[in-house]
Amino acid sequence: MENKRKIGNRGITLISLVVTIIILLILAGVTISQLTENGLFNKTKQAKEEAEKAQLKEEIEMAIMGIQMEEIQKGNNVTLDSLASGQLVENLEGITAELENDEIIGEYKDYNYKIDENLNVTIENKVQGISISYKISPEGYTKEDITLTITAKSTNGEIESIKSLNNNNIKETEQEGVFTITANGEYEFEVTDNTGDTKNKTINIQKIDKLGPKDITIEISDIEIDGFTIKASAEDAEASETNEKSVKSGIGRYEYFVKEKTQADTEYTTYNSTDNKYIVTGLKAGTEYMVYVKVYDKAENDKTSTTISETTYTLPIPPSSKITFNEQNATEKALDYPILTLGGMMNCSLEPNVGESVTLEITSPKKENIKYYYSLDGGESWTEYISKVETQYQGEDKIQVKSVYKDRVDSVIIKVKKYTKNLELQCTAQDSLTKEAYDENPSTNSSIPGTSYRFINVDPTCWEKYISMYYSTSYDSWREYGAISFLTEKDDKVLKNGYICDLSGQMGINLQTKSVKIPLQTFWIRLCWWNCTS
Repeated sequence: MENKRKIGNRGITLISLVVTIIILLILAGVTISQLTENGLFNKTKQAKEEAEKAQLKEEIEMAIMGIQMEEIQKGNNVTLDSLASGQLVENLEGITAELENDEIIGEYKDYNYKIDENLNVTIENKVQGISISYKISPEGYTKEDITLTITAKSTNGEIESIKSLNNNNIKETEQEGVFTITANGEYEFEVTDNTGDTKNKTINIQKIDKLGPKDITIEISDIEIDGFTIKASAEDAEASETNEKSVKSGIGRYEYFVKEKTQADTEYTTYNSTDNKYIVTGLKAGTEYMVYVKVYDKAENDKTSTTISETTYTLPIPPSSKITFNEQNATEKALDYPILTLGGMMNCSLEPNVGESVTLEITSPKKENIKYYYSLDGGESWTEYISKVETQYQGEDKIQVKSVYKDRVDSVIIKVKKYTKNLELQCTAQDSLTKEAYDENPSTNSSIPGTSYRFINVDPTCWEKYISMYYSTSYDSWREYGAISFLTEKDDKVLKNGYICDLSGQMGINLQTKSVKIPLQTFWIRLCWWNCTS
């Protein structure tokens, strides 16, 4: 009896287990069904698609924003027409864009999208069946043929063929889906998959420009001592009756060419810019330059302007000036170096006492576009010179004068002092040795005979005059040269170096040299044996 009871209990337990498993399987099936049809799986799939749509929307919006920023800088507006005609295709790979009923429709990364007239982007459902995208190379404007590459795929099967339905101005290549476009226009293509489905695509190509710019004019303005501004005015050519398939790509860049007119054998210096104005600097003062401009459109067609010439301004020469005062009360000064002036050499100065009354007078004649200015405080402040100025002497170098050309170009500032050549003042220099220190003609040989000075202070009135010098030596074995160096006052910058005679084998005194022109801005002349750089 006990054995039967135990077997019965075990049987009931197995039956219960089987029933429980069946119930659990039924419940699991119901749960999976619910998840598949209405639950988590669908929601996960939907969330993924929404995330993809949001990403695509952001990519298209960012592309439009980038296009707007670029075009606004050029003064252009972004429209649906300009976006559809190529701007979107140039900025997003694989996108298609067609303008229909005041909106753009197209495909991007397996989704349909549209852009309304306010440039709002909407990503729609996934493309079903055949989807088509394309790419053109080069992407921008060109004067050459265009390579068009069409890519297609189908949700129903494999792509079987891509063929052109328009045989005008298009050439098929050996590679499937790659075509050569020889002219602008609309081109229609048919794509077929292995299920027999077909889809047509019309692609509008408007990137070929074979006409160069026209009507180029150039002008030069804002002339300075060391440069000027070149402005080029040009317009790109429109399509014509003889070339109606060419588009107007617009001006792309400019090349500016400049060189000295007297340097016929040298190359032009070239300056590149996307702006129709260019400021040229680093030129020589008072020099005539030849200028022309080459203008390129965005397809690299070019046209060259005529050549014009312009001369940079010459630095205005500082005005001749003097101060007068009671010389009986003057402080006598002897300079360290002789002073070369048009009247010969002098090196003594008379200076008023501090606080003494002096009269400043600028003696240079008035010239067109030039004004003269004076300073009584060492250059801290300037006043335009109209007539003689009565003032009090405040110390050495305080009284200064300068020339200003067209209120822009300043001459070198001159410190006004009282110079004299009166030998009775017991000057330290031998002024009698400098009768003919300068010359107007470079072919003659006036000279400074017998001078032993290494440095000569140059008065501005001697600039661009010619100076000749004798050089002497008493050594028998040294190979020596008479050398001359022209220096600025401010930093002893060498303006010009030149050997003016070869003394080797010509020992003796008073050996005559050739004349040398004194450059502008020279305040010191340094005479050297051997060379002036050591």
